[in-house]
Amino acid sequence: MHNISSVDDIKTMVKKTNLDPITCKLLYARGITDADSAMSFLYPSPAMLKSPFELTGMSNAVKIIKKSISEQEKIVIFGDYDCDGIGALAILYKTLIELNAHVTTFLPVRAEDGYGLNKDSIEKILAQDKPDLLITVDCGTNSVNEVNELQKRGIKVIVTDHHEMHDSRPNCVIINPKQDKTLDPLCGAGVAFKLAEALTSRSSAMKYIDICAISTIADVVPLIGENRIIARLGIEQLSKTTNPGLRLLIANIGKRPDELINSYDVAFKIAPRLNATGRLSSAQKSLKLLIETNEAELKTVVDIIEQENTTRQALCDDVELDVLNKLVQYDICNRCVIVLFDEKWEAGVIGIAAARIVRKFNRPVILLTREKGEYLKGSCRSIAGINMNDALLHCSKHLTSFGGHSAAAGLKLKESNLEKFINGINIYVSETTTFDVFVQKSSFDLDLRMDKITTKVLDEIALFEPFGQDNNRPMFADECASTQFSRIGDHDHIKRQISDSISCIAFNSFNLTPLLSSSAIKQIIYHPTVDEFRGNRKISCRIESIRTILFSPTNEELLLNYARCATLISLTTGKKPIASVSINKHSNTYGHLLIAFTKKTFEKLTLKYPNYLRRYGVLDSVNPLNCILFSPFNEDNFEHYVKIETYDAPLNYISALRMCFTAVIIGSEDIPDIALDEAMSRNDIGCLYKYLLNCINVNNELKQIPFMIERFIAEYKRYTFNTSMIMYYILLELGLFRIDNNRIILIDTKTSIDVSSIYKACRGVH
Repeated sequence: MHNISSVDDIKTMVKKTNLDPITCKLLYARGITDADSAMSFLYPSPAMLKSPFELTGMSNAVKIIKKSISEQEKIVIFGDYDCDGIGALAILYKTLIELNAHVTTFLPVRAEDGYGLNKDSIEKILAQDKPDLLITVDCGTNSVNEVNELQKRGIKVIVTDHHEMHDSRPNCVIINPKQDKTLDPLCGAGVAFKLAEALTSRSSAMKYIDICAISTIADVVPLIGENRIIARLGIEQLSKTTNPGLRLLIANIGKRPDELINSYDVAFKIAPRLNATGRLSSAQKSLKLLIETNEAELKTVVDIIEQENTTRQALCDDVELDVLNKLVQYDICNRCVIVLFDEKWEAGVIGIAAARIVRKFNRPVILLTREKGEYLKGSCRSIAGINMNDALLHCSKHLTSFGGHSAAAGLKLKESNLEKFINGINIYVSETTTFDVFVQKSSFDLDLRMDKITTKVLDEIALFEPFGQDNNRPMFADECASTQFSRIGDHDHIKRQISDSISCIAFNSFNLTPLLSSSAIKQIIYHPTVDEFRGNRKISCRIESIRTILFSPTNEELLLNYARCATLISLTTGKKPIASVSINKHSNTYGHLLIAFTKKTFEKLTLKYPNYLRRYGVLDSVNPLNCILFSPFNEDNFEHYVKIETYDAPLNYISALRMCFTAVIIGSEDIPDIALDEAMSRNDIGCLYKYLLNCINVNNELKQIPFMIERFIAEYKRYTFNTSMIMYYILLELGLFRIDNNRIILIDTKTSIDVSSIYKACRGVH
């Protein structure tokens, strides 16, 4: 985040640009500190693009291509089967057709040909096309032997690519921004777009900027500099594209003609569909969508693409579920990198599945499937702070081939080297990274209360599009203490109305309502959007993450959490599978969870384990980082921990955890010293019991206990919500009710309140 040097800087920018002060602060926070730079960022134009001839090799490539065209030599463009490669191929093919070149394309089939130039692909090209000139797009940078072979056969080669370059390079013309340290890191289609401009003109190349924008956003290159200009101008053109295939595809994702396309539409709707064919069958269908003009044929192609995308989603879901199941048997607490193999996994979807697992566990993930015979092929995804390309380079002696970027890469190895590779890459990552790399961080641009957001600000934030790598969607932080959210219907979504025109929503976050309603000071990271319905515009602040920054719970809150956990035994769902890994050890990073129910114990543990994470109520994620959890709200997800220690826990809590999780679980169960300031009486508990009993007699069963408790408080006007919930848990612990599908049902039994451990804790009885 860029430091704002003075209020005067912001005032000056506001005066010169007529932007809202919040927008100016946001620009300044991103390093855009003057009015001219701000307007250039918000309103990019084609004139801002650099000359294509700044790229090394461009002049020579243009000479060779134009000479081939004039002599009517046969040109083959060799592409890649992902969205970037398909887009690059389409741009260059359409440009060469305009120039009356004798040109054909070759797209490898993932399952048959593998990635990039290789011996089998070369033989196919020679047999089918017999080219005089071969131009690669989105590949070829490190294909030294393959280029040599083509040249021996009398074929000229031009490589256009954007991947990392090894020390050894092909002896041919190479256009790759990685050669030019001062230039922006374009994607493969971006390089092809530059070549198209160099061969024709900027205005001519601009016809294909919509295709280039799709590839740029899909390939997750940094959306700054030229990439931002290309992506921004491209998505603007997408909204009114004349490309018939793209128009049909855009209609298929539910967009009306001329409706504004944004980066979300591209990243999560358009690009996955174009990628689906190359992942499952042949990318030729997606290429046809971009270059064909026959409407009838295009409709058939779009239908096939839609079907394959649906299949791709299902296969990816299956792989993700398989991975989560396999992790039960994977020594996740002594390995920083997840590396898993299954020969039934579809090679085309393992990269997407790996990215999903990365988001869950915040650590590098490598998924492998069988290629041919003894060879395995895989996809890697990494996190900030761990360069996957460097890690693979370090382990290259175990690999047959590899290549990619710091965040994503591909690899191939013999199955006999798999264990050596797993050990090698884990040792490398553990020795070159620190604990904090694996801790999920919530970044934001500005501190801003939700009630300060206006539609003017949101309209100006829309000019920050397209969002993506290095140009993330603007995020804001709002601090709050006790905040009440309501459940949306029967969903796990929760909502809070801030004003008539502003609401706050958190998806799939019903389990966080205890944290939100607690007295802990929370930092809520959110992004605002405009919801428009029948001309009415309202602001929706969507929560991305919640971080507790200060917690000193009252005895009432501690007792409420203690009471929840005391009734956990009635909520367990059965024992998890036994893991095959050692459960008696944990690393310096993973595997050890300490749970404290009292302030005194929590403070002792923080002194004993100063490097452990400290969390209140809930864990951040399923990633089992060493952690001290203070006053848990419920059983949470402790699935991957190998050792759990509890202190001052409710009776039966340890046995309940053992029913749910496979870790070594030890600790003490006790009546903690956290009595209520005003001890509740038997009559108080009896009052709630009679009230709920009456509700059951009227409705047969109760739904939404918090709602019933709120009605109870409104009627009797002498109990707090937390105290009333504690009394409810006492009744539940005594077995007077049972839970069934989130409803409570009366059990006809009699018992004494004195046997309740929760009641004893409330009264300070030991």
